[in-house]
Amino acid sequence: MILHSKPTIGEDDIEAVNAALKSRFIAQGKLVQEFEKRLSQYVGTRYAAAVNSGTSALHLVLLAFGIKKGDEVIIPSLTCTALLNAISYVGAKTVIADVDKHTMNISLDTIKDNLSRKTKAVIVPYMFGNITDIQRICKFCQTNKIKVIEDCAQSLGAYYKGKRLGSFGDAAVFSFYATKLITTGEGGMILTNHRPTWNAVIDLRDYDKKSSKRTRFNYKMTDVQAAMGICQLKKLPLFLEKRKKIAESYSSQIENSMLIEMNNSGLKAIVSCRSCSSRNSFYLTSSSKTKVFDGRISEINKHHLNEYFNESIYYRYLIKVRDAGATIHQLKASGISAARCVFKPLKHLKNANWAFKHMVSIPIYPSLKKNEVKAVVKAVNNLKRKNFKMKSIKQR
Repeated sequence: MILHSKPTIGEDDIEAVNAALKSRFIAQGKLVQEFEKRLSQYVGTRYAAAVNSGTSALHLVLLAFGIKKGDEVIIPSLTCTALLNAISYVGAKTVIADVDKHTMNISLDTIKDNLSRKTKAVIVPYMFGNITDIQRICKFCQTNKIKVIEDCAQSLGAYYKGKRLGSFGDAAVFSFYATKLITTGEGGMILTNHRPTWNAVIDLRDYDKKSSKRTRFNYKMTDVQAAMGICQLKKLPLFLEKRKKIAESYSSQIENSMLIEMNNSGLKAIVSCRSCSSRNSFYLTSSSKTKVFDGRISEINKHHLNEYFNESIYYRYLIKVRDAGATIHQLKASGISAARCVFKPLKHLKNANWAFKHMVSIPIYPSLKKNEVKAVVKAVNNLKRKNFKMKSIKQR
């Protein structure tokens, strides 16, 4: 069976963990600090705080922002239930918005549709590695005194307008669960450019040896986890490149009728200049307007390039089918483990429901072998036509 998801762990990861164990300093220590520093430098933020999970990261950020009972937090329907849990921990009300039909992410329009006087924060997950117009969201929320939390659990390494995701909002959270882009087994991180937020998070993640009495938590990461995280982060560019090559194989070999537009370029109307830079001309786009530049990348004004440089990453590769459940069952019979885009939508809304019914995630991870990629392509293309008439599907 070809697994749907699998961590990519090398001998260097094992050696790093062994070295941490042999040092006898296995709780939170210098390696955690180093991991924090490396990730904040990579993303482009000033402060970082490592924790034991992505859910803990969300919980601490909400507390640091003073989100409490009576407040409302907007999240998308198409996401992980961890967001619901974190919001419930602080006693706030969850307001669930539909997703954009092209990016499958929450958008400024869907946020505005769910806004109220009680809205205090918006959590923006970049689902499947796809980017969204986070700059517009941040500008609107700043004007309306609403906190923006970027959820980068599935998007580490992606760019928007020349900046890495996780550097736009009031804070960003990351997950290093076993099947994420890099892993520490379990673990998470909070990044921010706001020192008071960072101070609050640092205070709340550890309950011991505090002079004041308030509820705090034991959310610390260990040096053993951090040792693995540091090693994995060094390999992230290679991991992303391998995912991209697998995606390119799928896009070129799987029947066009089954491809979802965002898979062809990472996001509808956005084409990565990295993937096209070896050609005579390449495309850099912003929103729906495409700009075409002829010649080499070095001949373009760097400021102009950064303004339009957007790049999603491939955390998931999704195909479009008539019946997601039946497709998953049939692929399993062919030795391919596939999955729905999410466990289930948090609320029955138009675009989220469409994605749940018609989008299937197929294997894509750095350790996936070439013969396994071929097997996935063959199984997908061999889906029985009588059950999967692609042209009959209406995308919204």
